[in-house]
Amino acid sequence: MWEDKIEAFLDDKLQLELRKSFNLQSVSNGIDFLGYIVRTDYLLVRRRVVNNLRVKLREYKSLLVKEGRFYRRYLFDEEMLDRLAALLSSYLGHFKMANTYNLCKSVWEKHSYLGQYFDFDPEACRLTRKYKYPAGIRRTCQQYFYYRWRFTGDVLLFQVGRFFEFYSEHDKEIACNIGLARIRKNRRGVKYGFPVHMIDTFIQRLFRHKTSISVILESKQYPGGIKKRAPAYRYEWMRQL
Repeated sequence: MWEDKIEAFLDDKLQLELRKSFNLQSVSNGIDFLGYIVRTDYLLVRRRVVNNLRVKLREYKSLLVKEGRFYRRYLFDEEMLDRLAALLSSYLGHFKMANTYNLCKSVWEKHSYLGQYFDFDPEACRLTRKYKYPAGIRRTCQQYFYYRWRFTGDVLLFQVGRFFEFYSEHDKEIACNIGLARIRKNRRGVKYGFPVHMIDTFIQRLFRHKTSISVILESKQYPGGIKKRAPAYRYEWMRQL
């Protein structure tokens, strides 16, 4: 038997012996090495590595996603999301070395909340953060339309100073629904708005119209000459799921 030949080789050539509790397997089953199962013509990621990732993704979901009766609330905490992005990038770098196209798709589908924060290209195993606008943006209205594109179909509550402002002609219908009057023509292109302190009132009005809402808040940072604005949270109407 080939087991006997291995034992003889170890004894004669290397002066070694097998442990009493061992399980010899064919090389065709693969070799467990550095988080991979190495086979002659391809690599697989160890199940334990994948399970560790899934545990961590469930932990992040518990911190970022809150279920309501009619709405699901997604928190956009930039520091937490940057840590999550680093975690995903680390695992994707590990996965990229192996045959993991289907694995990556499966993980992404089972943890669908990730799609709120990242775009994922399974072909290139590449992650793009949706909650940060490109460096080339230099105007407030460009920030607005970037996030309007990122959160297509949502009502965008976009903070500019002490107001939430709307810049698109397509906001007319929802503005009428929640009782906003058109602002007279101005250089900044603002069409509608309401004071920041009334946000809860207007969110409740929007809830009655069964629409998803993305809230973009500003900070005191001035990268690129304009105030930094980023998503704070998003309400997703459950009937849309």
